[in-house]
Amino acid sequence: MVACAVGGRSVVIVDAATQEERARIPFGQLYSNGQPYPDWPLEVSWSRDARLLLVGTYGENSSSSSDFLDYFLLDVAAHTWTRAMSGNDPIWLPDSRSIVYSTPRDLVPLTPADEHHVWSSQLARYDLASHRESLLTSGVTNNEQPALCVR
Repeated sequence: MVACAVGGRSVVIVDAATQEERARIPFGQLYSNGQPYPDWPLEVSWSRDARLLLVGTYGENSSSSSDFLDYFLLDVAAHTWTRAMSGNDPIWLPDSRSIVYSTPRDLVPLTPADEHHVWSSQLARYDLASHRESLLTSGVTNNEQPALCVR
């Protein structure tokens, strides 16, 4: 199966062998203020067990100094959406139960009492069962584009 975004408004799933469209699922998610997300190229990636799609679109509070995507999980069988996390460069872990990603950049103090701030980004893990995020790094770091090593 192949999944791709169409015009920032839907995800299409096609059987690559038969070239038959299996599903066209609208992306109707809304910002926290109730407005629809803009027609933006959606980023789509399959879970390793092929049950879920991770779909990213331009982040609600994204900016030119801290750009990131808001991610949603699409249950392919049920055609249901779940809000996941905000960040960049997500990687599905092999068990399809977690996603590792880099958090949006934010200004943090150089030291706890320091008035000087620097841009920082952490690595985080999103757990699909609990729908919770946990930081894997902390402090003054700039973790970008994590890579997965599978042995």
